[in-house]
Amino acid sequence: MKRTLLAMSALFVAATGFSQTSVLSSQAKQASLPRLNERFQGVRVSNKAPKVNHSASTGLYFTTPEGGFYEGYGLDGTAYYFSKLVVPFNTPTTFTKVGTGSWSLHGTPVSASDNYNFQAPYGEGMFYGPTLIQGTDSFCLGSNNIYTKLLDNNDSRLSDALKAQLTEISSPLHWGVMGPDSTALLYACDDHGSFIYKGTTYTNGAAFGFLDSNYLFGSGSVEEKGKTYTSYAIEQYMGKTTAPLYVENIVTEGRTSVAAGPLTKGATLTAYVCGVTPNAKDPTSFDADLDNVLDTLTATASDALDFQTADNGGDIVTYTGHLVFSKKTVDEFGTETTEPFIIPANTQFAIVVDGLDKDGVSYGIDGLRLNDDADANVQNGYISVKTSDGTHYHNAFTFSSRLAAKIALNAMYDGAKAPENPGGLFKFEDANLKYNVVRISNDGKTNLTDGATASVFDDKNANGLPGALVETVLPFFNADESANYDIKDLPDWVSNVNVTVLDDEAKLYVLTFNAQALPEGTTKRAATVYVVSDKGAVSDPIYLLQGDATVADGISSASVENVGNKADFRTYNLAGQQVSKAYKGVVISNGKKFIQK
Repeated sequence: MKRTLLAMSALFVAATGFSQTSVLSSQAKQASLPRLNERFQGVRVSNKAPKVNHSASTGLYFTTPEGGFYEGYGLDGTAYYFSKLVVPFNTPTTFTKVGTGSWSLHGTPVSASDNYNFQAPYGEGMFYGPTLIQGTDSFCLGSNNIYTKLLDNNDSRLSDALKAQLTEISSPLHWGVMGPDSTALLYACDDHGSFIYKGTTYTNGAAFGFLDSNYLFGSGSVEEKGKTYTSYAIEQYMGKTTAPLYVENIVTEGRTSVAAGPLTKGATLTAYVCGVTPNAKDPTSFDADLDNVLDTLTATASDALDFQTADNGGDIVTYTGHLVFSKKTVDEFGTETTEPFIIPANTQFAIVVDGLDKDGVSYGIDGLRLNDDADANVQNGYISVKTSDGTHYHNAFTFSSRLAAKIALNAMYDGAKAPENPGGLFKFEDANLKYNVVRISNDGKTNLTDGATASVFDDKNANGLPGALVETVLPFFNADESANYDIKDLPDWVSNVNVTVLDDEAKLYVLTFNAQALPEGTTKRAATVYVVSDKGAVSDPIYLLQGDATVADGISSASVENVGNKADFRTYNLAGQQVSKAYKGVVISNGKKFIQK
């Protein structure tokens, strides 16, 4: 495989989105946020979750769109100051307007119907979120961001240095950003949120609840009418994917009153990723379907991170940290490993953490206060309990306030796109051409956008490319030259694929397909291929045409010719381990052995 670097800056039109070094390097510290140490009261679940109350609101807002998850503070406790909604690349995202108002994007009015539709134009970077405006009132992704509130109120708890830093990044702070990105902790709601109590602004984080342990969502018991109910599981509805979601593990943030940690040696907690069913009494909310478990993950004492930091904010001293649940397997050598998994597109799902009543477990998952506006479609977390006679009550308790359990997916939306038309990204674009249709010469040596005059690589006044334009979320190649993407359904008559890097930062590439000559007596052949990744990315179709073939021939061949073949750009040694170009010796690439010197 050949990787080519090409300076193509003259071909680009100014990109949308934003790129400010100060914005991207600004990191907030979660530990410095002011938290109100309130102990939340539980309620028995009878009909439905606590109702959303908009009596104090203007009614101008939009809900978190399907497929959107908020990027939260990382395992190191840092994050961007602004609120960030992660949405899939090359997949429409719809913001549903509630009430009246007009749409604006980064201060510029946007012509839109009742709802605002967004689709990331390319995989790189972040993009301003929309704002709803009605008179002097407005609502956006960052409306409830705690740093927005502290800055707007000129809060005395902010240092002068932090005020200056927040002022410098005030645009994304007030508008919010969105877009695909690398793996991060993704929540159903924004952990950068805020609320005001007696005129003072606090973070939306919550820690203490009604259980006798003082935990919010966790181990412990509650007395009701002379009967003791012991908590054994926590459930949090997460939402719906709109593209394949690649998950490395599940992370909960919480606390323990035990200085040695939340789990003793030998104790195990289990997290189930489940499909959901509509609640029988409230079909607008969803319960985990334990008969439809998508994946099972576990956490043991070795998966507890930190729990050395003492928090004296509650009635008891607790130690805070993260518990990481992973999908554990044993390899052929008997070594325990962890493996990622993919939640399919268009899947509604919940996460259930089970085993809180076991011996050796003392753990409480923290919570996030839900905002009546942006979080209107986010459900409360629920506590399942059992009695001493072994009777189990699923989702028996929740809270009188709206609270979600602080459960995150360490995940990302990967993505790849082979656009028919780049949509104004390049100066040479021709609206009459389709840049995912590649005409291969009869001798198999050259590629050109079907119908183009020539390649812009050879003639700056031309309108074609020497192959198919591809946009990706991750770089096509890692620093060690290993590839993040493969080609699916590659026909036998294509010998290899060259990848030309237009812009590695913007993740823009041209794929050139080196083919065999058209056999004598054959007038045409065609194929349909896709760019794919092991993280769930699947691009639009790329049509390869040779001889007299048309796109229709490529479509018909897709179902019968070499389905499932891949051009695997990765290189392996004889032990099956992926290696870089620096490796010397016998290697295997795309199914063939050769010596790499």
